[in-house]
Amino acid sequence: MAELVDAPDSKSGDFGRLGSTPSIPTKTKVQKMRIINVLELDYQEPIIFFQKLKGLDGLTYLDSAGKDVALNQYSYIAALPVLKIHKKKSNIFIDNKTSNSSFFEIIEDLLDTLQAEKIPNLPSFQCGLAGFISYESCLDIEKIKNVKNSNYDFDDIWFGLYDVVFAFDHKKRKTYVFSVNLDDYQANTDNMLNIVKSEYLLDLYKNDTTIVKKKHNFNFEWKPYQDKDSYKQSINKILEYIKAGDIFQANFTHCFFASNNSLNNHFDTYLNYRKKTQTPFSAFISNNKDDAVCSFSPERLLSLDDKIITAAPIKGTTPRGLTDKQDKALIEDLVNSKKNLAENLMIVDVLRNDISRVSITGSVEVKKLASLETYENVHHLVSYISSRIQPGKKAVDLLKACLPGASVTGAPKIRAMEIISELEETARGPYCGALGYISLCGSLDMNIPIRTILLTKDKIVVNCGGGIVSDSDSELEYQESIDKISNLLNTNYDQSQIKLN
Repeated sequence: MAELVDAPDSKSGDFGRLGSTPSIPTKTKVQKMRIINVLELDYQEPIIFFQKLKGLDGLTYLDSAGKDVALNQYSYIAALPVLKIHKKKSNIFIDNKTSNSSFFEIIEDLLDTLQAEKIPNLPSFQCGLAGFISYESCLDIEKIKNVKNSNYDFDDIWFGLYDVVFAFDHKKRKTYVFSVNLDDYQANTDNMLNIVKSEYLLDLYKNDTTIVKKKHNFNFEWKPYQDKDSYKQSINKILEYIKAGDIFQANFTHCFFASNNSLNNHFDTYLNYRKKTQTPFSAFISNNKDDAVCSFSPERLLSLDDKIITAAPIKGTTPRGLTDKQDKALIEDLVNSKKNLAENLMIVDVLRNDISRVSITGSVEVKKLASLETYENVHHLVSYISSRIQPGKKAVDLLKACLPGASVTGAPKIRAMEIISELEETARGPYCGALGYISLCGSLDMNIPIRTILLTKDKIVVNCGGGIVSDSDSELEYQESIDKISNLLNTNYDQSQIKLN
């Protein structure tokens, strides 16, 4: 039986009536807090509910897959956003209307206008914005010249504003539905009213719909955008920059693409790859009827919750062994590698500097350095950094201080970004940008979209890469980049050649 959990000042009753009294937003410094309402439901696995929502506008699944209880406690599902903010090239849109404001100005205004008081001791995405920011849009913060080429047409930024969010606590096996009334803030009058949307989604949750499985073909014919020899030459050029003293490290990437199979759709593609990834920052975002992002990232970019900032950069990767003995040997090589430790130290130093811009002086602390984490196909070395945010600073300030992430740029950061833009042959898009949510209550959680597939109507794209330092070997760096996406490419490979199915 569903249990109603009272939010501050909320009224008891069925979910369709929660938050049904609108307050007209005003863009003033003194803003009345919106009331977040919450209903507790009988628990069901979020992947089951997700499959019931196939085809809904703006469907977003922030999917904490895997077995690590600390990283995998909460998942979130939302659909039918109140409005959509998206950027394509230099144009910003709110729904279908162009805006003269920047993306950060728009979301800062929204969050200030619609701010709400957090309900304590519950999952932190309590209605708000969810979506992604491309790597190239992050470069705009530092006015770095972007790479011009792209082998697909995709949004540079996409965020939906959600007034109904389902939150799943895997540890406690509880489901919560958060709701605020944003009917008075809808840019698109065709959108479903909050009360109707709430009841519709709740009915879908309770419905015992049978999931019909169709035949699919996921054997894509992958092609490299940049061939192996060219990629290695670019790495050697980075090594020259390092030798000359320009940088200490740069994260260099490349991509593979394939024609999308007409038998598939984006939703089913996500479900297929999810089976063999199981990472804590996975996500599916359907940003329009033709496009979607399928992210299977193991890496948290940033979180902000109860004024605590956390970052968890990954540097250092090795494939899983075929036997326990081989696996242990690979782990030993990874954790004892001076190169991997050097990569970790450099990126941690950059992130500490970025985070300190919005943190209370003296609060930035490295909790773990180069600690081992294991996933389905690789082992990683992960560091954990935390701090306390300055009074008056908010989620948007944190994003602007830290984007793009240090682990996907290098050190020194700005010069590394310039070299990346010079040498990489195609735009990264959402890959290596940021993906996640900003709650109306001020909490934020974003992954770095690595191990990420971009899907358009006729194309599927996946990127990979790694950190280049002074003792990097171009052959080994190429192979490590392939190891990271081996379970996405369906590859058989050796140290000298990639063979694509």
